[in-house]
Amino acid sequence: MQLTCPACGGELEFKSRFSTMSICPYCQSILKRNGEMWQQQGKMAVLPSDMSPFQIGTQGKYFGKSFEMIGQLKVAWQDGSWNEWYLIEPNGDAAWLAEAMGFLSYSQEIILNETLNEPTFLNAGQAITIENMSYTISDIKEFECVGCVGELPFEFTTGMKGISIDLLTTDNNCAYLEYTHGKYRFFKGKNVSFEDLQLTNLRALDGW
Repeated sequence: MQLTCPACGGELEFKSRFSTMSICPYCQSILKRNGEMWQQQGKMAVLPSDMSPFQIGTQGKYFGKSFEMIGQLKVAWQDGSWNEWYLIEPNGDAAWLAEAMGFLSYSQEIILNETLNEPTFLNAGQAITIENMSYTISDIKEFECVGCVGELPFEFTTGMKGISIDLLTTDNNCAYLEYTHGKYRFFKGKNVSFEDLQLTNLRALDGW
Protein backbone atom coordinates (compact mmCIF):
# COMPACT_ATOMS: atom_id res chain seq x y z
CA MET A 1 0.00 0.00 0.00
CA GLN A 2 1.27 3.46 -0.92
CA LEU A 3 0.76 6.49 1.31
CA THR A 4 1.77 10.13 1.25
CA CYS A 5 2.96 11.42 4.64
CA PRO A 6 0.45 14.08 5.73
CA ALA A 7 3.25 16.04 7.43
CA CYS A 8 5.99 16.25 4.80
CA GLY A 9 4.52 14.77 1.63
CA GLY A 10 7.06 11.93 1.47
CA GLU A 11 5.98 8.78 -0.36
CA LEU A 12 5.70 5.73 1.93
CA GLU A 13 5.12 2.06 1.15
CA PHE A 14 3.45 -0.28 3.63
CA LYS A 15 4.45 -3.91 3.15
CA SER A 16 2.47 -5.66 5.90
CA ARG A 17 -1.31 -5.90 6.18
CA PHE A 18 -0.85 -6.16 9.95
CA SER A 19 0.86 -2.78 10.35
CA THR A 20 -0.99 -0.28 12.54
CA MET A 21 1.73 2.36 12.86
CA SER A 22 4.70 3.63 10.90
CA ILE A 23 7.44 6.20 11.34
CA CYS A 24 8.01 8.46 8.33
CA PRO A 25 11.71 8.07 7.39
CA TYR A 26 11.81 11.64 6.08
CA CYS A 27 10.35 13.68 8.97
CA GLN A 28 9.98 11.16 11.86
CA SER A 29 6.20 11.70 12.04
CA ILE A 30 4.27 8.94 13.82
CA LEU A 31 1.49 7.67 11.54
CA LYS A 32 -1.26 5.54 13.05
CA ARG A 33 -4.00 3.61 11.30
CA ASN A 34 -7.60 4.61 12.00
CA GLY A 35 -9.77 2.28 9.92
CA GLU A 36 -8.74 2.91 6.32
CA MET A 37 -7.16 6.27 7.19
CA TRP A 38 -3.69 7.11 8.49
CA GLN A 39 -3.29 10.01 10.90
CA GLN A 40 -0.24 11.85 12.18
CA GLN A 41 0.18 11.70 15.96
CA GLY A 42 3.35 13.49 16.96
CA LYS A 43 6.95 12.67 16.11
CA MET A 44 9.37 9.91 17.08
CA ALA A 45 12.85 10.74 18.32
CA VAL A 46 15.71 9.49 16.16
CA LEU A 47 17.02 6.20 17.54
CA PRO A 48 20.49 6.32 19.10
CA SER A 49 23.11 4.61 16.96
CA ASP A 50 24.31 1.13 17.90
CA MET A 51 26.47 -1.61 16.37
CA SER A 52 23.64 -3.68 14.92
CA PRO A 53 24.44 -5.02 11.42
CA PHE A 54 20.71 -4.96 10.56
CA GLN A 55 18.62 -2.19 9.03
CA ILE A 56 15.22 -1.65 7.45
CA GLY A 57 15.39 -3.54 4.15
CA THR A 58 17.77 -6.28 5.33
CA GLN A 59 16.65 -9.57 3.80
CA GLY A 60 17.28 -13.18 4.69
CA LYS A 61 16.01 -16.73 4.61
CA TYR A 62 15.20 -19.12 7.43
CA PHE A 63 14.16 -22.76 6.94
CA GLY A 64 13.50 -22.02 3.29
CA LYS A 65 11.31 -18.97 3.97
CA SER A 66 12.44 -15.55 2.83
CA PHE A 67 11.88 -12.47 4.98
CA GLU A 68 12.52 -8.73 4.97
CA MET A 69 13.02 -6.42 7.95
CA ILE A 70 10.39 -3.67 7.80
CA GLY A 71 10.36 -2.36 11.38
CA GLN A 72 12.59 -1.96 14.42
CA LEU A 73 11.72 -1.52 18.07
CA LYS A 74 14.49 -0.66 20.53
CA VAL A 75 13.86 -1.27 24.21
CA ALA A 76 16.02 -0.62 27.27
CA TRP A 77 16.27 -2.25 30.67
CA GLN A 78 18.48 -1.59 33.68
CA ASP A 79 21.51 -3.43 32.26
CA GLY A 80 21.34 -2.47 28.59
CA SER A 81 19.08 -2.61 25.56
CA TRP A 82 17.99 -4.89 22.75
CA ASN A 83 16.35 -4.68 19.33
CA GLU A 84 13.19 -6.34 18.08
CA TRP A 85 13.06 -6.49 14.27
CA TYR A 86 9.66 -6.86 12.61
CA LEU A 87 9.80 -9.20 9.60
CA ILE A 88 7.46 -9.81 6.69
CA GLU A 89 7.45 -13.10 4.74
CA PRO A 90 6.42 -13.47 1.05
CA ASN A 91 3.01 -14.94 1.95
CA GLY A 92 2.25 -11.94 4.16
CA ASP A 93 2.93 -13.69 7.47
CA ALA A 94 4.85 -11.73 10.10
CA ALA A 95 7.71 -12.76 12.38
CA TRP A 96 10.19 -11.18 14.79
CA LEU A 97 13.95 -11.34 15.16
CA ALA A 98 15.17 -10.45 18.65
CA GLU A 99 18.76 -9.16 18.81
CA ALA A 100 20.34 -8.97 22.26
CA MET A 101 24.08 -8.84 23.00
CA GLY A 102 24.91 -10.84 19.87
CA PHE A 103 22.24 -13.48 20.45
CA LEU A 104 19.38 -13.89 17.98
CA SER A 105 15.97 -15.56 18.15
CA TYR A 106 13.40 -15.93 15.37
CA SER A 107 9.81 -16.10 16.59
CA GLN A 108 6.17 -15.62 15.64
CA GLU A 109 3.28 -14.46 17.78
CA ILE A 110 0.91 -17.14 19.05
CA ILE A 111 -2.59 -15.95 19.90
CA LEU A 112 -3.37 -16.66 23.55
CA ASN A 113 -6.67 -18.38 24.24
CA GLU A 114 -6.31 -18.35 28.01
CA THR A 115 -5.86 -15.92 30.89
CA LEU A 116 -2.48 -15.85 32.64
CA ASN A 117 -1.54 -14.52 36.05
CA GLU A 118 -0.29 -10.95 36.14
CA PRO A 119 3.52 -10.59 36.23
CA THR A 120 3.49 -9.69 39.94
CA PHE A 121 2.49 -13.31 40.61
CA LEU A 122 5.32 -14.78 38.51
CA ASN A 123 8.92 -15.49 39.51
CA ALA A 124 12.10 -16.75 37.83
CA GLY A 125 12.37 -20.53 38.18
CA GLN A 126 8.61 -20.98 38.32
CA ALA A 127 6.89 -23.54 36.07
CA ILE A 128 4.10 -22.23 33.85
CA THR A 129 1.74 -23.84 31.33
CA ILE A 130 0.77 -21.90 28.21
CA GLU A 131 -1.47 -23.34 25.50
CA ASN A 132 -0.99 -26.84 26.96
CA MET A 133 2.82 -26.58 26.85
CA SER A 134 5.08 -26.54 29.90
CA TYR A 135 7.73 -23.86 30.36
CA THR A 136 10.05 -22.61 33.07
CA ILE A 137 10.42 -18.87 33.63
CA SER A 138 14.12 -18.06 33.22
CA ASP A 139 14.05 -14.28 33.52
CA ILE A 140 11.66 -11.40 34.20
CA LYS A 141 12.68 -7.83 33.49
CA GLU A 142 11.02 -4.46 33.16
CA PHE A 143 11.71 -2.56 29.96
CA GLU A 144 11.06 0.83 28.42
CA CYS A 145 10.59 1.65 24.75
CA VAL A 146 13.45 3.84 23.47
CA GLY A 147 11.91 4.31 20.03
CA CYS A 148 11.11 2.64 16.73
CA VAL A 149 11.50 2.98 12.97
CA GLY A 150 9.65 1.56 10.00
CA GLU A 151 6.24 -0.10 10.35
CA LEU A 152 4.94 -2.14 13.28
CA PRO A 153 1.84 -4.26 13.98
CA PHE A 154 0.89 -2.55 17.24
CA GLU A 155 1.41 0.86 18.79
CA PHE A 156 4.55 1.83 20.66
CA THR A 157 5.50 5.20 22.10
CA THR A 158 8.80 6.43 23.49
CA GLY A 159 8.81 5.82 27.24
CA MET A 160 6.18 3.08 27.11
CA LYS A 161 6.90 0.54 29.83
CA GLY A 162 6.36 -3.20 29.90
CA ILE A 163 7.59 -6.51 31.25
CA SER A 164 9.45 -9.20 29.29
CA ILE A 165 9.32 -12.79 30.54
CA ASP A 166 11.78 -15.28 29.02
CA LEU A 167 10.74 -18.93 29.02
CA LEU A 168 12.78 -22.15 28.86
CA THR A 169 11.37 -25.00 26.79
CA THR A 170 12.05 -28.74 26.75
CA ASP A 171 12.45 -28.92 22.95
CA ASN A 172 15.33 -26.46 22.37
CA ASN A 173 12.92 -23.77 21.23
CA CYS A 174 12.63 -20.27 22.67
CA ALA A 175 9.53 -18.51 23.93
CA TYR A 176 8.69 -15.33 25.76
CA LEU A 177 5.80 -13.28 27.05
CA GLU A 178 5.50 -9.53 26.69
CA TYR A 179 3.19 -7.63 29.04
CA THR A 180 2.09 -4.13 28.03
CA HIS A 181 -1.12 -2.14 28.49
CA GLY A 182 -2.38 -4.81 30.90
CA LYS A 183 -2.25 -7.56 28.26
CA TYR A 184 0.09 -10.40 27.33
CA ARG A 185 1.51 -11.26 23.93
CA PHE A 186 3.08 -14.70 23.49
CA PHE A 187 5.92 -15.44 21.06
CA LYS A 188 7.52 -18.77 20.22
CA GLY A 189 10.39 -19.70 17.93
CA LYS A 190 14.01 -20.79 17.89
CA ASN A 191 17.39 -19.41 18.84
CA VAL A 192 19.39 -18.89 15.64
CA SER A 193 22.86 -17.90 14.52
CA PHE A 194 23.81 -15.09 12.16
CA GLU A 195 24.85 -17.69 9.57
CA ASP A 196 21.48 -19.48 9.78
CA LEU A 197 19.70 -16.48 8.26
CA GLN A 198 21.53 -16.03 4.90
CA LEU A 199 21.36 -12.24 5.28
CA THR A 200 21.78 -9.61 2.57
CA ASN A 201 21.56 -5.79 2.44
CA LEU A 202 23.20 -5.44 5.82
CA ARG A 203 24.11 -2.11 7.33
CA ALA A 204 27.60 -0.82 6.57
CA LEU A 205 29.61 -0.40 9.78
CA ASP A 206 32.88 1.51 10.04
CA GLY A 207 35.82 -0.86 10.40
CA TRP A 208 33.93 -3.96 9.20
